[in-house]
Amino acid sequence: MNLSRPVLFAAAGVLAAVIAAYAAYATGRPIPGLDDPRTAEAARATAQRYLDRAAGGDYAGAWDLLSAAGKQAVTRDNLVAYYRACPGTRGVTAQVVDVRLETPTRAIANTKIMGTFAVAITVLHENGRWGVQPDADQLARWTKPLDQQIATARSDGSCGP
Repeated sequence: MNLSRPVLFAAAGVLAAVIAAYAAYATGRPIPGLDDPRTAEAARATAQRYLDRAAGGDYAGAWDLLSAAGKQAVTRDNLVAYYRACPGTRGVTAQVVDVRLETPTRAIANTKIMGTFAVAITVLHENGRWGVQPDADQLARWTKPLDQQIATARSDGSCGP
C-alpha cells in the first residue's frame, strides 16, 4: 500500500487528536467540544464520568472531576483513602437520566442509582470545564479529619458493607 504524503499527514493528525482526547478523558482535563461548551450534554457527560469512575473504584479519577469547592474541601489522597476504607460507591450502577441547565454555568443532573433511587447532582462550569459540586453536607463532612470521616461513616452505615 503506497499512501501519498498528504494522506499520511492527515492520518497522523487524526491519530494525534484521538490520543489527545483520550488523554484528556482519562485525566479529567477538559475535552474540547465536550467540556468547554456550556451545554446540558457536556454537563451530563461530566456527571456520568464522575459516577462511572466512582463505581469503578477510580476515586482519584472521580476527584479530578470535582468542582473547585470540592477539590478545596478534600485532597485527592484523602478522597481515595476514604473510599478505599468505605467503598460504598464501588460497583453501584448510576445513570444520568436528565440534565437541566439552570444557568450557563450551573446544571442539575438527575440520576437513578441502581435503577431505583433518584439523586440530583449539581454540576458547575468553572475555568473552562464542568465539575461535580458536592452538596453542603458532603463538603462539611470532607473538612473533618479523615479518621473521623471514616468512623462517622461506619457508625451511621454510609460506609457500605
